[in-house]
Amino acid sequence: MLCKNSYIKIISLFLIANVVYSDYTNIDLSDDKELLTKEIILKFQKEHYVKNITRSTSNEEFIISLLDRLDDTKSYFLKDEVEDFIASASEEESTYDFRLAFEITNLFYERLIKYSNFQINLIENNNFDLLKAEKLDIFEDDNKWLTDKEELKLLWKKQTKNDYLSLVISDSPPDKPEENLVKRYKNRIKRVSQQKEEDIYSLVTNVLTKEFDPHSVSYTHLRAHETLRYLVCRLLLEK
Repeated sequence: MLCKNSYIKIISLFLIANVVYSDYTNIDLSDDKELLTKEIILKFQKEHYVKNITRSTSNEEFIISLLDRLDDTKSYFLKDEVEDFIASASEEESTYDFRLAFEITNLFYERLIKYSNFQINLIENNNFDLLKAEKLDIFEDDNKWLTDKEELKLLWKKQTKNDYLSLVISDSPPDKPEENLVKRYKNRIKRVSQQKEEDIYSLVTNVLTKEFDPHSVSYTHLRAHETLRYLVCRLLLEK
């Protein structure tokens, strides 16, 4: 009986260790965080490290910067989606639309999980031709937003093939490159699925502070050794 229980525990631990989070749950901007955003922007304008900044950043520029930050390779968003996001941003120029920023970031993470599952399926089913000559543009500065999901999937397929070939011809290739890649993609899914509101909020706010001043330090490092939580408390207490 003891051996049986031990066996069950071992199996359970193995299953837990190999869980893959395949779904992404959208994270909304809370009312508290929206209020905090207004307080922080006011404080940014008054603090000594941004006091000489002339505010010229529009909501549209903020959203464009977020899109570039999330998808600089143009591998996840489609052209019409980007145009819709920018159009929505241009309609609201009186403030910085963090709810739109959260919507964009949620879509990015959702698409990233789909991309990762797509890659896992390709690797596990050996669903590409290694002998076929294909081109993949590795110079991303001039990349354009793709127009449909079929184009996107073709790009994902080339990127996965490139991952595989790069691993196989590396100086120290693993014995089982397929398992190595699948593990990498599953770990990515797990990390994305564990995102919290604070993670997205920090990312979005960092994009905004860089728009105020490209040379400013990040939102989470405005003060040496100061955590995000203590920074927020200080900003609110100094009103």
